[in-house]
Amino acid sequence: MTALTETQKLQGEINKQLSSSSDPTSLFLMSMDFTSLQGIEFKDNVKNMYIGGEKNKITTLENVIFPPNLKVLRINDSLLNSLHNVNFPNSLEELTVFRSQLTTLEGVTFPPNLNILGLNGNKITTLKGVVFPSTVYQLYLDDNQLTSFEGMKFPLSLMGLSIKGNPFVPETISSLKNPSEVVIRDIVRAYPQTAQYFESQRELEELQYAKITNHIRSIATFLQPLIDERKSKEEAKLTEGNPQLFIRNTSNGTTTTYSIPFTTSQTIQTAIDYLEQNYLLSVMNSCVKIKLTRRSNNMVLNPLHTFADVGIQNKETLNAVPDNSTTAVQSSRGGRNKTKRRRKRKHSRSGK
Repeated sequence: MTALTETQKLQGEINKQLSSSSDPTSLFLMSMDFTSLQGIEFKDNVKNMYIGGEKNKITTLENVIFPPNLKVLRINDSLLNSLHNVNFPNSLEELTVFRSQLTTLEGVTFPPNLNILGLNGNKITTLKGVVFPSTVYQLYLDDNQLTSFEGMKFPLSLMGLSIKGNPFVPETISSLKNPSEVVIRDIVRAYPQTAQYFESQRELEELQYAKITNHIRSIATFLQPLIDERKSKEEAKLTEGNPQLFIRNTSNGTTTTYSIPFTTSQTIQTAIDYLEQNYLLSVMNSCVKIKLTRRSNNMVLNPLHTFADVGIQNKETLNAVPDNSTTAVQSSRGGRNKTKRRRKRKHSRSGK
């Protein structure tokens, strides 16, 4: 009788577990004696896979064909030393490799829909050049061998970063690439000595922004006579009897009202464009963009709607005000303050 190979034994154990389990979507390869998953056929309905245990001697995931609908892959206490050339399924949302032997993430292609990446307790020495998916919102890097912040670049989607227990040289913090407020918060939490650097950078940015704002105001003051002249010429073209809309603008302590051509079928954005092109209202308001609001209740008008949609009539007066929305501020300040997306999903970190 021919002895079964390791692959055949493991395949039999997997089939037996799934057929007798009350949860056929979860596969537990814990305390099972195997060195590789190559050649194993997984059922399509497997969504969660857990690998670990003292007998586990797996060192690589290369050439493994994972279940096509796999969402969670957790590996603990393994001999896994690389994620290079691993073909993760696009469906994967959580990948954790805790207390293993990873030394680098160079060349790793992470699945595009990954939300949670946990790499605690490995031997990773650098993150330089690592490309994290733009969907990752939780990243765990505790207890590795990271010594430098050089070349680190984290996704803007990140809502939580755990990075304590690494032998960082704090002076390398200046090499961190475009950190978001979340990244700054969590690095300072783990390494308080970096707080002074981030505070000095923030003060510098605020000073630069103040200088730019003052410069814009100076330009607006210089252009005011030209704008007034342009305003008079444009309003002269609006002959009596033609539909008009009045826009009130308050900037630099003065209030000015502009007349613009008007039809109920035009979009509100066309009126904003007219004000920008003829009166430079963004410059006059020292902002990136302007928006239109009703005078009666200060309600902001959606620029995609027509005036008929929102019941704006001939000869009505609207307010032009600075657009201080997050999108507008980001475009003027280099995107430092990013929109923080709220997520309700909670993650319980296994094996930590």
